[in-house]
Amino acid sequence: MNHTNNNNLLFIIAMIILITICVIFNYDYNVKNITDKYVLSILNDNADANINGLQMDLDNKINILHSAINYRLQNNKDAEVDMAFEKFFSQIKFYNKNELQDQKYFDQLIRNGFYVSEPNIDTQKINLFVSQAATNLIACGEFDLSDLKNIFRAQKYSQDISTYITNPDGQIILSLTQNDLAVSDNIFNTYMQSEFKNPDDLYYIVNNLENGLDGDAEYTYDNEKTIVKYQPIKINNWFIFSTLPKNFNSTQTNEIISSTMYFIFLIISSLGVFIFYILYNDKKHMRQISNINNKLEIITENIPGGVQTRLNDADFTLSYVSYGFLKITGYDKNEIYNFFDNKYLSLIYIEDIQTVKKNIEQQLKSDRHFKIEYRITKKNGKIIWVTERGQLVNNIIHSVIIDITELKKTWDTLKKSEQQYKLIAQESDSIVFEFNIKNGTVYSSENFKKILGFDMPFENFPQNIIDQGLIFDNDIQVLLSLFNNIKVGQASGENEFRIKTKTGDLIWCRLSLKLILDANKKPLKAIGKIENINDWKLEQEMLTKKAQTDLLTDLYNKVTTEKLINEYINQDGIEKTSALFAIDIDNFKGVNDNLGHLTGDKVLIDISNKLKKIFRQSDIIGRFGGDEFVVFMKNIPSLELIEKKAQSILKAVKAKIDNNDKCKISASIGVAIYPQNGDSFQQLYENADQALYDTKKTGKNSWKLF
Repeated sequence: MNHTNNNNLLFIIAMIILITICVIFNYDYNVKNITDKYVLSILNDNADANINGLQMDLDNKINILHSAINYRLQNNKDAEVDMAFEKFFSQIKFYNKNELQDQKYFDQLIRNGFYVSEPNIDTQKINLFVSQAATNLIACGEFDLSDLKNIFRAQKYSQDISTYITNPDGQIILSLTQNDLAVSDNIFNTYMQSEFKNPDDLYYIVNNLENGLDGDAEYTYDNEKTIVKYQPIKINNWFIFSTLPKNFNSTQTNEIISSTMYFIFLIISSLGVFIFYILYNDKKHMRQISNINNKLEIITENIPGGVQTRLNDADFTLSYVSYGFLKITGYDKNEIYNFFDNKYLSLIYIEDIQTVKKNIEQQLKSDRHFKIEYRITKKNGKIIWVTERGQLVNNIIHSVIIDITELKKTWDTLKKSEQQYKLIAQESDSIVFEFNIKNGTVYSSENFKKILGFDMPFENFPQNIIDQGLIFDNDIQVLLSLFNNIKVGQASGENEFRIKTKTGDLIWCRLSLKLILDANKKPLKAIGKIENINDWKLEQEMLTKKAQTDLLTDLYNKVTTEKLINEYINQDGIEKTSALFAIDIDNFKGVNDNLGHLTGDKVLIDISNKLKKIFRQSDIIGRFGGDEFVVFMKNIPSLELIEKKAQSILKAVKAKIDNNDKCKISASIGVAIYPQNGDSFQQLYENADQALYDTKKTGKNSWKLF
């Protein structure tokens, strides 16, 4: 053996020893890293399966309620509907759309076609509302909250996974677990008693739930390290929480550890074999050992990623792939050959193919090495991010790919959170601030003055801004109550109030507060956000007015008129003498028939304007459809005023339209008095309508008292 071979021998021995030491010292780190990723992978699969199951169950129930609506329209029998669908719902109710239009969820129901109610904690019931655009019916199906447990689809380790569905405040709506760590019906009660690996993770969880974002964290509760994964369900802003003990009993984890130990044993054994052959065999054996060592070096260099060897051709034709590569892609060697003809390019996400080829080509022009990030499509259809580091040798590429999907998600989440914070704190009409509960000081974003025109008082908040007259008087108690509730330990709160701007105008704002506790679980501070909702408020008022008024005459519609009259006689107007006028326009059909409906509409608008002038602004004037009007005159001082108003109506309405003798109109009026003639709108209206009927029998253009 010559001097060169001796040097090579010493170099090879030194390299093998170094590799073995590195593998042994990094063993614990790699196993832990693999285990953490494996736990998150299990939790991700568990959450995805449960969310898909929930959506499938919801879609099925929606389709069933659509069938119930169609069945009701064809048969119009509630009992038969209940019998036909009783195995799906405990009961089904039907409503007309105008019966629910005052409900807060009505707009969402019409916009989406369905609405899922929040569960009733006492009865453990939940309601699903479904509407059909082509009909006026809305179906409401009631079912047990426990029915949702049937859709939970826990994965392999169901005996170790804890799964919860919560609202954004952490309130547990539904729990399915064999290892329940929750100490109450709110998941934050558990987390407040836990120690998080990252101290800021609890704040991130609160913030992410508020903004509908997913995330994960590691915490220690009752001396057990646990990993939690949470993500939005997109139903009523619900979230699904999946937790799994970090050191759970996993067959796959044991296999990873056993395989790694076995691999270390092989390296150490190979080391002994190599030294023996190098010391006692000739140059031929030396070359064989060197080749084996080179292959071993390529494999061990790239643990724990996937290794591949491919031609530097147009299709990236594969000649070798490692077990790690197969694990990342989800395929086996036969599938790669049969499905893709060993063409690695077919696994790369189609939108990234040209970018990958171009970047590799540019990097190889200046060096034999390259590094690139791109996406590939796994066997299950999931698209993941990988980083590839490779080397070109004799037109053959040797490379390692590593799955960096979770790293990408983390980066994207952080980037999105930063962008959202900047948008809220600087670019939007929102003001973010921190409120110190103990001393009443606040720290605010810079756009407080930009939006409202004055600096936020930093001390004695919020009393200081109240003393300066910046809060509308009627809203002061609303604001104080919100802060007082937070001070005594309420987890969160939200309310609306009006504040004066730099121009002196009052604008509507929404204030949200989230409580943060100190180490002793005592209220420490609150994170607050003030949003300018003035445009939204004005729009809601406009929509409310549109829903309450007749589109043609701008008077109250029938539903609103009845509602306002009943509210008055049951509250402020109890036992106060009032009168209900039922007014019908005589011969109005002749106007429509001879002069057309446009002229008829103008006549109705003119009559509506005249009625507004005759009666007080506090009186209730409504159009009941066609040429029928109803007026409720509140708190009348004498019966003589009724006759005076009736005569004014007769005089104002009587007219010849466009000088057409066939188009002479007048008014017939029936009047009922509250409370003598009825103590509800229905009774008063029926009696006034009877008086109206008597008026028409004895001759039109007149009025009668019931």
